[in-house]
Amino acid sequence: MLSSENNIYNSWQQLFSSNEIKENLLVDNYDKGELIISEMLLPDNINPLLFIDNLENWLQKGISILKPLPISSPSLSRFYNPSHIPPSFPLWFVIAYPDVLEWFQQKVKTYIKENGRDYDGLAKLNASLLCNIDINNPPPGFSLDIYKDGNNNSVIALKNLTSAYIKNGNKFETSF
Repeated sequence: MLSSENNIYNSWQQLFSSNEIKENLLVDNYDKGELIISEMLLPDNINPLLFIDNLENWLQKGISILKPLPISSPSLSRFYNPSHIPPSFPLWFVIAYPDVLEWFQQKVKTYIKENGRDYDGLAKLNASLLCNIDINNPPPGFSLDIYKDGNNNSVIALKNLTSAYIKNGNKFETSF
């Protein structure tokens, strides 16, 4: 690792080892924190300083009477109300990738608008984005249950979603 990459890695490790951060971001153990850092935040060049700014803004819901808040990602304000965050998305993901979550929700909204409440089709859309598979031709024994939160597969599903976002020609708001 280059010196600057090592410094960024160390910054992420310090952030994810902080008890306050763990409580606020719902990162439940060191191994999952390591997986998030090594599989997502570092490869996606997410800026730890923007992450901290986003977290501070989110915790204060974009309102501060004592001092101006740091500039955060433009799409983050959509998620100041926790009820706007789908329950399957952990807070660390919302803070690091608010633009991806906004894009995903827009895709779902557009699908529902165009297809009504076609839940089978919606499940196929979700599977294609989160599991990176052709749901019409799934691998033998495939089940969406393996992607439920509580295991490392949930991080893999979120990585698949960020990959789909990039493949669509987008760039992360929080990257360097």
